[in-house]
Amino acid sequence: MDFSMLNQIFQDNLSIILTVIVVLLVLLIILSIVMLVKLSKAKKRYNSLVNGATGESLEDIIADNIAQMNELVVKNNKIDAENIIRYIHIFVLKLLFFFIIFISYSSYCNY
Repeated sequence: MDFSMLNQIFQDNLSIILTVIVVLLVLLIILSIVMLVKLSKAKKRYNSLVNGATGESLEDIIADNIAQMNELVVKNNKIDAENIIRYIHIFVLKLLFFFIIFISYSSYCNY
């Protein structure tokens, strides 16, 4: 195939080729604008996540939550210890009650 024939085909279809190139260029520009808008929204969401609603950083929020959880663990352990002591007292009182009943019954049966 000769370059002159190829040149002739190109010149005959130049308007179609340029139209396709322009359409593709416009399509790429539109896609670029859409991507920039999506990127802007993603940046806003990221900043709101990192900075928080009150402007406090995410690290500070996590540190505060960990401190609150540690306080709750200490309170829970204290409540558990108090409950264990309470259950021991109830158990001892029940043992004493049954022991008194047993002694009373034993002394009653001996007579």
